[in-house]
Parts: sequence; C-alpha cells; structure tokens
Amino acid sequence: MKVVDDDVEMSFDDPAPNSRPDVFRFHQMDANHARINYEGMEPFELIRSDTKAPQLGSWNADRNYTRSIVRPTNAEMTAIFNADQADRRAKNIDWSKVGPADDQRLARTKELLAEGALQSGDDFEHAAFVFQHGNKPDDFLQAHLLAMIAVARGKPGAIWIASA
Repeated sequence: MKVVDDDVEMSFDDPAPNSRPDVFRFHQMDANHARINYEGMEPFELIRSDTKAPQLGSWNADRNYTRSIVRPTNAEMTAIFNADQADRRAKNIDWSKVGPADDQRLARTKELLAEGALQSGDDFEHAAFVFQHGNKPDDFLQAHLLAMIAVARGKPGAIWIASA
C-alpha cells in the first residue's frame, strides 16, 4: 500500500506466470464520497451512509454482494444477432448466401465494438455468436472473450458460447 498523488494505492500480486498485479486506487472526493479505480473497469463510487438512516438489515458475511449496473442494449446488435440466428433456423440452409451474410455481420459487429457501441451483457453475448460464425481462429478466440464479458455483465447463459 502506498500514497500516490493524494490517493491510496493497493497492489496485489497475481501468482499466475507473466501476470501483472491487481492495482486498486482509492480517491477521497470529499468527506462523504470516495472512488475506487481498478484498471479495465468503470470506477466504483462509495458514499457514506447517513448514520441516522434506518439500517437495511444484517450483513451476511457468507454472501457475495454485487452492484447492479444497467447498461443499454444496442438495437442494431440485436438485429444482427436475430438475422444470424434466423439464417441458421431455415429448413434448407443455402450456405452460398449465409456465408457472405455472415461476413457482413462480422464486419459490422467489429465496427460496433471499435465504436464502443456495445454495452450490455446481451450485446456481448450476441457479438460472441456472430464471431463464433467467423472463419479464423482469432474470430473464435474473440467469441470466447466476448462471451466471458457477457457472463461478467449478467448473462450466465453465455458460458455456453464461451465454451463452444
């Protein structure tokens, strides 16, 4: 633990080979507000509760508590996913048409990712399916990574595509 620019920084070594330590930086904004920063994640704000406010109940040390973050789902990504799945549900799939459509969907999904337009667990799960229908090993690795983000953003069912 050390002080860096008026912040408190805590570093935890990761035992995995060639890994970087996890670094948490705590910043006191005022007497009642602080922020925790962790690389790769959105800052998490801490707010001192009113000591006169009624207690919410007992704290269960055997339970995990998570912060619910609502992120908007991208309508275009949903439409791309629905088209991808519809092509695969057809009675007689014409792969000479589906292949080029897959290429277009993959190209647009890459653009949406690059633009930062994907936010919700649904967005990342849908993108994972599109990448899974790519042609290159990097597409399949990207599908796995996107599915793991979907799981982290509240879509536990995306573990299926992560392991496909």
